[in-house]
Amino acid sequence: MIVLSGRWKTGQKIMDNIELLKFELRETKNTSETQTIYIYNINFDGTDGVMQIHTKFGKVMDTTFLNCGFSRNLTMSRDETLLFVANYLLSHVDSQKQTILQ
Repeated sequence: MIVLSGRWKTGQKIMDNIELLKFELRETKNTSETQTIYIYNINFDGTDGVMQIHTKFGKVMDTTFLNCGFSRNLTMSRDETLLFVANYLLSHVDSQKQTILQ
């Protein structure tokens, strides 16, 4: 079992073991005409968590965060490798929306 520490390079650890990541788009919130929040339930090798991807003009913002039972949210401003995970999840948004709508 791979344990996520909630520290720097957690996103890289996820991407290096992407086959262990399961995710589901739970909700999409449009907070303004230019800002959207994508909320994912995730499971990484048996550990449940949530990832919120904050976008502005379609670009992932530093306020994006991951929490898998960490003492505090791991934000992209503290771990830039979360950008890789965010982009991976966002690349699946259309197929996830279809699943939610069915």
